Amino acid sequence: MKMDEKGFSLLEILAVIMLTAAVVLPMLTALTGNMEVNDRLHRRSAASLITVSALQGFNIMSYMDLADSVEDHLRFDRDICAQRDPELGLTADTWDICELVFELSMASETFYDAEDFQVYVYFGSVDTEAIDDGTIPEAVIQEMNEADDEIMLYVTVFLRYEERRNQYLIRSDFLSRDLKLD
Repeated sequence: MKMDEKGFSLLEILAVIMLTAAVVLPMLTALTGNMEVNDRLHRRSAASLITVSALQGFNIMSYMDLADSVEDHLRFDRDICAQRDPELGLTADTWDICELVFELSMASETFYDAEDFQVYVYFGSVDTEAIDDGTIPEAVIQEMNEADDEIMLYVTVFLRYEERRNQYLIRSDFLSRDLKLD
């Protein structure tokens, strides 16, 4: 560059652009990656809260109402709760709680798809080979196989929170009998 001319040469401008791009591009890539991870963690956290709430919701249902209706297992999802199948013999209160469970929303996340959010109620003695028709997620079948107490009524919540990566949560617990205090 000549000393008597003001300004920058084209070569100097290109060098500054290249250096800036070399610094900014990795930062943008890292920022984008962090946003994706944050979004996944947000959805997982919301799914975790919903699975815990679903277990609590099913635990306040009438134990006898559910126990009397279970032959091998009962499957609940948003559509089933909305239909209120009278053949199951469940009371209106049980159906109301069921609908509320599948309307849960945590941290602005909702999981309404019947394929992605399901609840299973079963006794620990269920024959999983007899009921496995391909519609029950494999993780639920494994959970049912681990339930070994024949007289306990179990509930398992399955929630897929990210379909693209097939990420899901599964929680199980046993249901307690209604306690009446005199």
